[in-house]
Amino acid sequence: MIKLFIGGQEVDLNQDEVNVTIDYSIENIELGNISGAHSKRNVTLPATKTNVNIFQNITDAGAIVTNAYKLLSARLEADGVPILTGKARLEGADLQAINSGFFAANFKVSLIGNNADWFADVGNTLVRDLGWSTIEVSKTTVKVNYNPVTSEFCFILMKWKAWENETYILYNELTPAIFIWQILEKAFKDKGYQLNSIFKTDPFNRLIIPMGLNLDADYIKDFVNLRASNPSPSSFVYSAGDNGTVNITFTDETTSPNFDTGGNYTGGTYTVPINALYELIAELNITLTATIGDINQFAELILFFEVNGNNVSTYDLTNETSLNDSIILEFLGDLVAGDTVKLRLRYENVSFNLSIAGSLSVVAEKEGLETGETVNLQYIIPISWYVRDIISDLTTIFNLAWETDVLNRQVYAYPKDDYTIRYRANSTGTASLTSFDGFFKGSNKYDLNTRDIDGSDFQVLDGFKSSQVLAYATDDDTTNKEEERRGVNIYSGGYNFPTDRFENGIEFIYTKFFAKAIHINDVAITTGGTYGAQMPLVFGDDYNTVTDAEPNYNLAPRLLYYAGRRNGLDGYIRLYDDTSSASSAFDFPAAFMVNYNDPSGADFNLSFSDEVTNYTNVMQGVFKTFHLQTYKRIELGKVYTTFAKWKPKDITQLSFRRKGIIGSSNFIIQSLEYNPKSNSPAKTVLLYDEKPNTNDLTKVVNTITLAGASPQSGTVTGSGSGLVGANGATVNIQLSYTPFLNSMTNVLVLAPNSGITQVSNTNANVLVFMNGQKLIPTVQYIIGGSTISINVDTHYDGANYEVVVNGVTKG
Repeated sequence: MIKLFIGGQEVDLNQDEVNVTIDYSIENIELGNISGAHSKRNVTLPATKTNVNIFQNITDAGAIVTNAYKLLSARLEADGVPILTGKARLEGADLQAINSGFFAANFKVSLIGNNADWFADVGNTLVRDLGWSTIEVSKTTVKVNYNPVTSEFCFILMKWKAWENETYILYNELTPAIFIWQILEKAFKDKGYQLNSIFKTDPFNRLIIPMGLNLDADYIKDFVNLRASNPSPSSFVYSAGDNGTVNITFTDETTSPNFDTGGNYTGGTYTVPINALYELIAELNITLTATIGDINQFAELILFFEVNGNNVSTYDLTNETSLNDSIILEFLGDLVAGDTVKLRLRYENVSFNLSIAGSLSVVAEKEGLETGETVNLQYIIPISWYVRDIISDLTTIFNLAWETDVLNRQVYAYPKDDYTIRYRANSTGTASLTSFDGFFKGSNKYDLNTRDIDGSDFQVLDGFKSSQVLAYATDDDTTNKEEERRGVNIYSGGYNFPTDRFENGIEFIYTKFFAKAIHINDVAITTGGTYGAQMPLVFGDDYNTVTDAEPNYNLAPRLLYYAGRRNGLDGYIRLYDDTSSASSAFDFPAAFMVNYNDPSGADFNLSFSDEVTNYTNVMQGVFKTFHLQTYKRIELGKVYTTFAKWKPKDITQLSFRRKGIIGSSNFIIQSLEYNPKSNSPAKTVLLYDEKPNTNDLTKVVNTITLAGASPQSGTVTGSGSGLVGANGATVNIQLSYTPFLNSMTNVLVLAPNSGITQVSNTNANVLVFMNGQKLIPTVQYIIGGSTISINVDTHYDGANYEVVVNGVTKG
């Protein structure tokens, strides 16, 4: 017995005709596809009274439809066992037409399982709407070493513009950032799901997105701005012998377009809530007849804005004898939280009859928060950030696969394959090289008993370019100029397939939400250390040529690793304290995509490319760590369509995380077609899986050279260092890394763009490693031009060599 429930109601089915073969499949081989493991079935339902009611008689042109358009909850059962749980979408209907209109003959419905159940709801959520705590900029909060396990946000050192002082920074010049795992946790929890992923575990729980320290326009509107009308009193009659000052109170703050959602206006007094630039506007319709009393005495009739008892803007009516017109009284200036603002009328030695109508508006502008101010994070998080865009880019960067257990409301997201990363535990502990399980499990595999049935097929994957490149988007002037100058795409990494495996060409896959963050060693604010303090640079102009650019908070978000305060490991900067009126050394909260100042090269590297620190440590990039096995599968490209016997319990607990095994070979299950009415083997599509070997490492390309690039003289074009200098500062930015794995010769020939012929002192600037051990120049090797000759007594066939060229140049 087959049963189908849509929107919590059982639908009518024709048991003899309904086709319940379910197509279960994982996402396709291309990166960044978020569909993940899912199941789908198109079914046709008879247009019975029950089914017509479920779909709200949608085919009737005059029907009022509220739910039938939506993704509705769905559950398909076979003999009481759920074989698909997810969503149902009405695709259309076959019609019967009669004189009175259109009526459904049957309904065409798609049943979609797994990730489709949550992605639309979660993805369309604004990050700012997830429910955040407040943030305060203070001496205490910016100095906290935030715990990523419990904190929603942190502060980091990041350069958006020139510092207010050239030699130290202020508390409110640090940048707030939110932890990515908090975004994901809140988004899934809001839709009733629990996310199980890498992002709550070290080191991924330290991934952050920084934000400009500026208030969103919605905050200003909701908590600061004001519009009120209906002034009271609205009429004034005084004789020349009278004098005094009257407050004018606007009594309507609720009737649209009026508002005072911040509750700052009471009894004619507006109390300033935050320090900001304010514009006060009174737009008034005036009817006035007036006569000055004793012309030999002082006379005055004015409307004015009063701030803290002082007149700051005046509209003078003293010399008007008759007026029937609209006037505007304005004030523009900086006000401080707690200031009081009033609109007042002052009169002396004037006989007059005055009637007024109109409105009062308060409009504020504020770029950033000042020390001591507190706001909800919601009003700092940009309104353009959607959860779906973050999920999509994280999927691309870390090569994630997704699967959902709809019944138990669990979502799983992990890098596809087992991976090993080098990092410091909790950012401060001893560096370790740790291995983790990927999405596709190496145990508990499906033992597939295949059948020789007509329709079995073998295909070779095609449709790829000979070179595939993963890269972060570039959107700021400094990075664009640096890439143009060097002729490379900073942080990019890719894979060169064997010659003639695919059509010749390069395909770039870019992030769409995150852009790359390059870094600067800011010597001017640094105290002590070998290098200047390293920090992300997101400048409003070209940092190398413009020193006073305004910050651009509309640039794309950056993905950073939050290291926090590490007792001087990242150096010290000068931080000014207004209480002591002095600056002192501060072990600033560090954050970066790549830490080039790390003496041990142990920090998490977010570059797709391998990167080399200022101390010549090689840090493996994201491409090798998370993507290499995927590209190995693509290169081999063996896709098998076969027929396998699946048990009902396999289907009810189906997980694409489990690999299939046939003989001794492993396979990634791509799809299967299961029909609970049939005992026949199910059509199953398999992708052959094989781990990469050391030879595959040579196919990885670090830091892709831009097509048609013409690097400036002295630039090492193979360099991928995301570190720049400015204003004549000399920094270690040009580095190249060339591996020679399983070398059967002692003669190592480097590419011209490695920079080996451009450095002034090869013994000092070229480092040669054999199986991880540094060799001694002139003793164990000699250099001639682009060639390194290893001493024959040192070399043996099969040795692994690494050559690092360290060229010093200006940024």
